[in-house]
Amino acid sequence: MNMDFWRAVFKEQIEAVKPRDVWRLTMDQSLDFHNVASPWRKSLQEHAHGSFTCSRCYHSWSSHHVVILFHMHLERYEKQGSVRMRTFRQRCYQCSSDKYEEPQFSEEDVIHSVECLIFSIRKKCYGEHLDDSRLFEVVHENRGPHKHEHCEACHLGIHNAHYRWPRGSGHHREPQRPAYLPASLQESKASSTTYSSLATLKYEAFANHADASSCWECCASFIFIAFVIGAFLVYWNKNKYL
Repeated sequence: MNMDFWRAVFKEQIEAVKPRDVWRLTMDQSLDFHNVASPWRKSLQEHAHGSFTCSRCYHSWSSHHVVILFHMHLERYEKQGSVRMRTFRQRCYQCSSDKYEEPQFSEEDVIHSVECLIFSIRKKCYGEHLDDSRLFEVVHENRGPHKHEHCEACHLGIHNAHYRWPRGSGHHREPQRPAYLPASLQESKASSTTYSSLATLKYEAFANHADASSCWECCASFIFIAFVIGAFLVYWNKNKYL
């Protein structure tokens, strides 16, 4: 991992939104998810993208479930901020090596993760009320289930500590923590949310009549009422012309 590139991207993005403060980013593989020294704040990215290479069999794989932990702190009076980051590793699932391999990130991966980090800093360190609808975790489909038995973060109880996913679905589930999406995709997200809400209402309406006998009674009552109304209209029309 090239930390110089991480620092360069972080410096550029944080200066764009907080030009009066000086921030620095460092790597710290000893960070503890469960213990955060006050007044530091933590932020966890559970769906970063990265790649791995086994040092034993040289098998390579990519993952959309790379976990990155950040601890962040801002000294308001000194106008200085610090971020420490830790990346969690994965083991090779082909040769079943016991060694956890470090993730490698492309430039695009780093830029995306830093965007999410900046968002967390603005909310947790500056108290900004940002619109969370602009962010959500992108869970990539058709990439295969997450092999949690080979994931260091899962082994430490971090990756799966905040949610439960359906059986047989790996970590492909409805996201809880968002990651950045371009504004051009927000309309499609909003429309899909609306559709999902309508589908839920339809399901709930059906569920209220899930009992078969209740449904039959309702249908029979409706048919009887329609028959009575129809008969009345026929009788009324015949007498009208007598």
